[in-house]
Amino acid sequence: MRQLERSRSWRQLVYRLARRGIGLQLAQVRVCDLSTAAESRWDNKYEFCQLDADDVCRLAADPANDLTSDMGLRLADGNRRCFAALDGAKLACYVWCGEGLIGPEDTMGIPLSLAADACYIFKAFAVPSYRGRGIYMLTAKRALLELRQLGKMQGIALIEYGNVASMRSHDRIGLKPQGWIVSLGWGGFAWRWYASATRQCGFGHLA
Repeated sequence: MRQLERSRSWRQLVYRLARRGIGLQLAQVRVCDLSTAAESRWDNKYEFCQLDADDVCRLAADPANDLTSDMGLRLADGNRRCFAALDGAKLACYVWCGEGLIGPEDTMGIPLSLAADACYIFKAFAVPSYRGRGIYMLTAKRALLELRQLGKMQGIALIEYGNVASMRSHDRIGLKPQGWIVSLGWGGFAWRWYASATRQCGFGHLA
């Protein structure tokens, strides 16, 4: 186990150096079938809801929530949703989702145009003081169920190489590896290679 951890740390160091030196970026596409999303037991201590722009701006005042006021503006076009678990007036966890054409600020700069029955899960976060209570799993699974009820049949996510914690979290909510996207970029130029399965998800398409 210790040798495995050393090997992983070495690979991550090499990746970080290549990221800085030649603009290498490795992104793994994850997919789940929302038709199988099942209702799970909800902890009634929390209120599950969708945040609006005013909610996001208000909650952004607390740096622990990892939100900025301009994120609320992204809700204005109707193509994004922010599902959240609230503990009274406090934020415990949230999951951001998008549909249609997704902006580069949420996709590591990779073009993404989704099918009508697909959604993109691009930011999921449990407030540090609520971690270890299972709130992330509760909120993520409830969000997937809500998306299914809105007619979405496929959930898609993108995780950068080395983000082991995110990969494990996505495993637990049923988002499985679909393929990799490799990017090289320098001086405003970007070259990308897409595994064929990732193009089927909508990556590499502008519209």
